[in-house]
Amino acid sequence: MGHPQKPQPSAFVWNAGAWFGSQCGSSAWLAVMGVYWLGKDPLAAGLCLGGFLLINAWGFYLWARRDKLNAYAALQRLMLVFSVVAAAVIVVVNLRGHSEPPSEPTWASTHLPYGLIALGPALMLVFYMREQSARRRPNDASPLRGENGTQCRR
Repeated sequence: MGHPQKPQPSAFVWNAGAWFGSQCGSSAWLAVMGVYWLGKDPLAAGLCLGGFLLINAWGFYLWARRDKLNAYAALQRLMLVFSVVAAAVIVVVNLRGHSEPPSEPTWASTHLPYGLIALGPALMLVFYMREQSARRRPNDASPLRGENGTQCRR
């Protein structure tokens, strides 16, 4: 019989507040824009609202599989779907002429510059670098371990 494998050190741990906070927070703009465009452009509204639902359904699915999937892999999968949805929305909104910088200071804007498409992949790269850094550290030097090497809770 084999010995149980030690969990690999990771920069990411499953945490309900962090998971659902980032999931809902990163997709909320889609719901707001979808509602805003409901009476103006059904295609843009449908794409935004559908993207919001897709990201959140995918996030809930990944959360339900947290016993089989480590937090880092799940986060990267969530970010991949977010990146694809965001890119589609940004391209469609710009092609349909809805992305206009505000002409005067305002608390809300529909401006979606193409450069925002790079945000998801950039975050994925940052997460990758953090994960690689955590894996290079000796297991007992992980920031999520106490002085005696026991797992700490956040």
